[in-house]
Amino acid sequence: MIVYLATYPRSGNSWVQNLLLENFGRETTDIHARVRRDGRYDSGPRASTRRGGERTRATDPRPEELDDWFVPYVNPLRDGWTHRRLLRGCQDVLTRRHRKELAKSDEVYFLKTHHAPFERYFRGERVVQVVRNPGAALWSYAQFRLSMRGVQPPMTEFIRGSIGYGSWATYHEAWAEAAGRLRRRYVCWTYEEMFDNEPAICERLASFTGAPVLSWSRRSFDDYHAASPIQIRAGEATGWERHYSSGELHELWSRHRRMMEHFGYREPDYALALDASTD
Repeated sequence: MIVYLATYPRSGNSWVQNLLLENFGRETTDIHARVRRDGRYDSGPRASTRRGGERTRATDPRPEELDDWFVPYVNPLRDGWTHRRLLRGCQDVLTRRHRKELAKSDEVYFLKTHHAPFERYFRGERVVQVVRNPGAALWSYAQFRLSMRGVQPPMTEFIRGSIGYGSWATYHEAWAEAAGRLRRRYVCWTYEEMFDNEPAICERLASFTGAPVLSWSRRSFDDYHAASPIQIRAGEATGWERHYSSGELHELWSRHRRMMEHFGYREPDYALALDASTD
């Protein structure tokens, strides 16, 4: 089985990955990551720095050879339990033929993706999607790119979808259509639902994937942030309007209103804008 963790950037993907690792002992593959600076493929776990270590292959895997991409790992929560996952940066190996083979497997492969959905899915492919208010997600995305590249384009470029993975609304429109095709093989919740609700989220993951919960341990957001301060930043659910001008907030609402309302998000509070009057 393949379980795709499908999110727009900065929408809770790492949070779900950490839940899978901390409560299920399962690792997630980032299909986007490529190679380390030394040119070798990095096969270590992405979601947490607390367990495991960096492991690399002696030779680069070949995209046409699926067997080159498997990495065994031991479940840290159960002695004797072993699993397999794919190497990071495996998006080129996810051809229809390889996806079909993985989908038929009894092993559950968890894959992180920010891509739009496939046109068709096999019976053994499932999707977990987390949605975050675009105001919070886009600001976090801008700050993440600033920390990684040292340059931050204008927020209007993020709002209009001219950077990275495109428009927030267009992305979720495509996934809403795919959800209709996937039916029971698709589950969705919001980033905001995850606050103070991790046990219920773990139960939903267990029911949806068939992977058992092996630990009910909980870590605070501060713990996640301390382990990966760039990847896991502030975790804002409210008050994000203060990072935008009133004009940017109006454009955000104009461009994304339909899908924001679809997920239950309200119009921005313009009184919190950077240039709002304090009188």
